[in-house]
Amino acid sequence: MKREEKRLPVSITRWGVVRLKRKAWFFGGAALGLAIPIAIRVYERVLMLGEVRPIVRWLFWPTSLFLDFGPWTALRWEVLFFWLLILGNALLYGLLAVLLRRASISVAVLLLVASWIVLPPSDTTLRKRFGKHRAELEQLVQMAN
Repeated sequence: MKREEKRLPVSITRWGVVRLKRKAWFFGGAALGLAIPIAIRVYERVLMLGEVRPIVRWLFWPTSLFLDFGPWTALRWEVLFFWLLILGNALLYGLLAVLLRRASISVAVLLLVASWIVLPPSDTTLRKRFGKHRAELEQLVQMAN
């Protein structure tokens, strides 16, 4: 009698490279898509560490654009709508992972780099910039007087 083998969504090639099946990519992407909005809300509402910049929120949670438009934020359906947006984000990330597979990891890294680029400059960077443009700023002050 033949023994049935369970087919795992992961296989290892001869060279030791791990290959994921389509379902594994989808569920991995969906898990990331679920984790990001929840992490953003925990950061903003539970830990109360401040607001996440809108551009960063939109980069990582594209369906959150629907939260900013419309009168539904004051309605009793807000919680249901919020969870639908999280589910939409999970589906979006899952489909992206299925279509792009390994390139989806590069997309996630590009999102991290893009969010780092749009952060405001630090105080030390602003001090350095001020030193370089001090003469121009003094000239503007003199022109204003």
